[in-house]
Formats: sequence, structure tokens, C-alpha cells
Amino acid sequence: MSGRHSKALSLVGTVVAIVAGGTIVAVALFGLAHAREEARAKQCLSILSRYATSFAAYAADYGNVLPYENVGDEHHGRVAWPEALAGYMDQADRLCPSVDLSVENYREGYRMNSKLSRRSADPPQPYRLLSSLLSRPHTVVLFDAEYGGSKLSLKGRLKDVDYRHNGSVNILFADWHVERFGRGDFVKASNWLPPKIIWDPDRSH
Repeated sequence: MSGRHSKALSLVGTVVAIVAGGTIVAVALFGLAHAREEARAKQCLSILSRYATSFAAYAADYGNVLPYENVGDEHHGRVAWPEALAGYMDQADRLCPSVDLSVENYREGYRMNSKLSRRSADPPQPYRLLSSLLSRPHTVVLFDAEYGGSKLSLKGRLKDVDYRHNGSVNILFADWHVERFGRGDFVKASNWLPPKIIWDPDRSH
């Protein structure tokens, strides 16, 4: 009996050791993945800072207006914002490092705030004049967005935000600063609570 008992204890000990070892490996892998994503999030912030410089340069060259916020519209002579900014930054600096380039329409990884155009105005105003923004430090221009839709869209709004950086999102604002928000803080701020985030600059605050 003692021999059987000893073998049983040995088996239990082996199982415990295996489970503990697996747990340690899982925690280590999770920590490594988290650290890698943190590095990508910082790189993404750097890329958005370069976008900020490009948007500012574009506005300075084109009468203080922002480029068209969606895909190009040849009928109306509108150029999509990535193409409009192509001469202001390197091609290699234009994509979030967390975006999977094998996914269809991966270019949606960054989207421009769709509320910046004024289609409901008479006449419609597809280009936003920066001076018309009452609170540039709070107005969203470019953000980490969900991607991979069946039809390419380079514009978006709150519902299109992608919290891909360990549950957080990077945002470029109209005063050209970039900031990272956790999901809870971002949703709260997008509902007009401090620190306020403005999606629709024509909405009464």
C-alpha cells in the first residue's frame, strides 16, 4: 500500500509540476505579447506625430483647410487624405505597426474623423477650415480604427475605434498633439465628460 501511495503522490506531484510549468509559460508569453504591443503603441504614436506635421504642412499650403476625409472622388476632383499627404511624409511611416497587412483593406487602420466634412451645409463643404474648429485641442482628426471591411473606407467615427494597443487607442487631435486613451476613459471623454473629446465640431457643446 505504501508503494502505491508513494507512486500516487509522485504522479500528483508530476501533474502539479506540469500545470505550474504551463501556467508560468502562459504568463511569460502573455507578458511578452503585452510588451511587444506596448512597443508598437509607442511607434504608432510616433507615426501619428509625423501625420500631425504632415497635416499642418498641408493646411499651410492649402488655405488652412484639411484634406478630404475619405477615399478619392474623381467626379468632384477630391483626393483621399493619404494621397493628399503623400508628398509630406515617407511611405514607410504611414501605417500603424499593429495592423495586419495581409488583411483586406488594411489601409483602414487609420481613419480620419468623418464629422469634419459638412455635407449637410448648403452648399456641402467637404473640406474643413481649421479656423472653424472652436476647440482644436479636443477635436479628433485621425485615430486607430477597425479595418478589414469589404469596402474601403478611410473615414470613421466613434463606433469605428479600434482599441488594439492592449485595450487602448491612439488619437491625433486638431491642434496636432497625439494622445493615448484606455477604453473606459476614451468612451467617457467621447460622451462629453472631461477630458472632453469632440467628434462632431458642429454639435452644440
